[in-house]
Amino acid sequence: MLFIWILLSQDAMVLDVASSLSTVVEKETSISTVLENGTSISTEETSPRSWAGWHSVEEVGAMSDAQVEDALRSRGQDPIPKPPPGTNDDEEDEDGNTTGWKRELFGRLDRVRLLCGELCTLNTVPRIQEHYESPNQSPEDELKHGFLPTVVVPNLSCPNLMAMEEIDAGDMTFPVRIPKELLDFYTLNNAYHVRWDRIRKDAYLGGASEKSLWKTGNVWHKKDIDDAVNEVKEGTLKGSYGVEETNLLRDTLSQVDMNGKSVLVIGSSHPWVEAICLYHGAKRVVTLEYGTIDSRHPQIDTEVPDTLRQKYLSGDLEPFDGIITHSSMEHSGLGRYGDALNPWGDILGLARGWCVTKPGAFLWLGIPTGKDFVFYNWHRVYGKYRWPLIATNWKQIGSGIRNETIEEKFQRGPWQSMQNEGFIFRKLDV
Repeated sequence: MLFIWILLSQDAMVLDVASSLSTVVEKETSISTVLENGTSISTEETSPRSWAGWHSVEEVGAMSDAQVEDALRSRGQDPIPKPPPGTNDDEEDEDGNTTGWKRELFGRLDRVRLLCGELCTLNTVPRIQEHYESPNQSPEDELKHGFLPTVVVPNLSCPNLMAMEEIDAGDMTFPVRIPKELLDFYTLNNAYHVRWDRIRKDAYLGGASEKSLWKTGNVWHKKDIDDAVNEVKEGTLKGSYGVEETNLLRDTLSQVDMNGKSVLVIGSSHPWVEAICLYHGAKRVVTLEYGTIDSRHPQIDTEVPDTLRQKYLSGDLEPFDGIITHSSMEHSGLGRYGDALNPWGDILGLARGWCVTKPGAFLWLGIPTGKDFVFYNWHRVYGKYRWPLIATNWKQIGSGIRNETIEEKFQRGPWQSMQNEGFIFRKLDV
């Protein structure tokens, strides 16, 4: 299922916000999630500077759930509390989540935590700050100078990140609420809140379902794309968010030298970003999307998550010069697109992108920006806490698409934060 790069199309972010936010209810979470049976799970874990050893995907695959839990404890990490043995799998909690569903989900997430290593231990703001390139700085220190703090996590295990099938797990149940056992992970231990809303069920259907965005659906013809490139040049391409945002992105990406380069576009069900890349001289564009796309353009190839992963693992994937992802990563791990819940979905998705790029590669990351919160199950909004985290091992080198300071961007409220904002980054070779 969903390969959490996130292949949740940027195009689906055209939201009926007005009808939705009027019914939003804010729900705060406690510092540690206290369960009905009196146990709790702490998000304070082993020192980030003392991480040692990796389990391979094969080793973890051969472990029982109890062995996975023991391995986590040996690293100072609390396993996610599972329903007691013998509990009826069909028993439901107050949100309608069944015991069996929770047991399977929590067991899978514990395996993800064990395999992703240090990256999945950054679950509180102080722990993230310990990984700042300049550890003594606060988020405000860097923001005053117009740049995001740089978060560095050395020794990522790219083979593990790319081989983990658990990251790509699907779930078509579209849960109404995030289980309380996971809330601290989703909110960086209550650094920000979850806003609950009606549940969207936007699993990618492909084909005819995409014709509202591109007249030939998931078949991309050369002439249509060439026409779109001309519209980029003329400033008339509508894209997914209107002509103004398309032109802002086009102009911002002029800071990047794409001439003759290979670019990975993550999350794109119609080729407006691809047209911008070709306009800027990209030699080859590869679109990564959950559904199958048939590109008839000689400079645009398409991949689904599994084929790209397999090419990487077999050594057949040519690393990319850069990545562009615009209004896509924020959905990962929230269940809106048929993906399973995963508090680290967005972070792991971009970490996988880091793994498939060349040294010094560029990244454009565009996501909803404002005061941090989770708008469940629609998307995350990124502010001073989660923006640096999602950009782990990437250093900001370029400005965003709108003429505001970073501090101003991070003060946007729920309405204004629906605007996408982004920055240009350079890959850190750690």
